[in-house]
Amino acid sequence: MEKKPQLAVSMFGSVSPNTPKIKDIDITHILPNPDQPRKTFDEQSLRELADSIQQHGMLQPITVIRKEDDQDRYILVAGERRFRAHQLLGKPKVLGIVLTSGNIDELAIIENLQREDLNPIEEAEALAKLMYRYQYTQEALGKVVGKAQATISNILNLNKLPDKIKQEYSTSNNKVSKSLLMEIARHENHSEQLKFWEAVKLGNSTVRAAREAKKEKIQVRVIQPPIKQTIAAGALFANRLEKIDAADLFDDDECEHEIIRLRDRINQQIGQFYSAEERISHAALELKELLANATFDLVGSDSLASDLAELRDKLAELTTGFGKEKDEGIE
Repeated sequence: MEKKPQLAVSMFGSVSPNTPKIKDIDITHILPNPDQPRKTFDEQSLRELADSIQQHGMLQPITVIRKEDDQDRYILVAGERRFRAHQLLGKPKVLGIVLTSGNIDELAIIENLQREDLNPIEEAEALAKLMYRYQYTQEALGKVVGKAQATISNILNLNKLPDKIKQEYSTSNNKVSKSLLMEIARHENHSEQLKFWEAVKLGNSTVRAAREAKKEKIQVRVIQPPIKQTIAAGALFANRLEKIDAADLFDDDECEHEIIRLRDRINQQIGQFYSAEERISHAALELKELLANATFDLVGSDSLASDLAELRDKLAELTTGFGKEKDEGIE
């Protein structure tokens, strides 16, 4: 009987014992990477990923490496979002690629960089940690992560940014580009960097503007909030009024009436921000100041004296009413 030919073991090449294995791993046997370069995880995004995995399955396994002192446990190298999504779903196992060798720090950052999962601040901090831990030069670090030395230098420069910028960038859905962030970091001191950052948050700066300002040492024009713009406009209006001669104003009835209407309109709008009690208090102080600064003889004008007497009686009546309400409240 003719024997069938046997496939040679070496037909597809021998399998190295260091070749990564793919297997279902118990979730409880996976430990997080203490040096995970990614620091921020959006809860809503995780929930959406979990829903996608629930409906379509996981398209790419996570990556783990065996723990040196416990071969039954693994350290997560890459795929923390996928791992967390499985935890949200309550799944007991997750598909993973098991590495048998390699530097966890390097593998984690390379995987995140390739997937563009790190924001610029996280990337800068992770690269700096690698440099410090393994005493890499910028050139050597560039070879490890596959980036040019000049690019590595620019990214590392982000670590010089003030903590305020780092925190605000990382805790918000920031749309500021990496290139603009790098331009801010190129400025000489924190004061200038913070000034540019405030301008950027208000949408009032670009990479070109940042470069020109650094080159020419000019200040960034920061757009002020509406309330500050309004106050500035009011101060300018008041300054211009001071330069107007009273005789010129009262010679023109139309201008005089317009100024009065404008005054009443401003008072009315400002009054809306205050309670009735506060408005009365302000009006009383204003009246007291006007009377104290009067330079003419009040008694010399019968009409004015009559108006003031009427106002005095009305105030007395109101004051008496307030007093009675207060006394009744005490009783």
